[in-house]
Amino acid sequence: MAIAYGIMAVLIHIIVALAVNGDAKRLVSNRGELFLFGPFLWGWIVLVVGIAGFALYWVIHHSSLRAQVTAYAKKEETHGISQ
Repeated sequence: MAIAYGIMAVLIHIIVALAVNGDAKRLVSNRGELFLFGPFLWGWIVLVVGIAGFALYWVIHHSSLRAQVTAYAKKEETHGISQ
């Protein structure tokens, strides 16, 4: 029974990592960039770390925090504060 749970966990990690990789590629084509890493590395992070890596990816790229960071960055650019 433990082997079946292990196989299921590995399969879930692979499926979620592939989904994150695909989503990250879509974000690159739509937005032009990702925060910190590219799609391949985000996929590997989720594959290795699991749900914690997925949660980090989601918070950075899809949560309402992303809108606040983007708005703050645009505000800095319009005021000449950007480096």
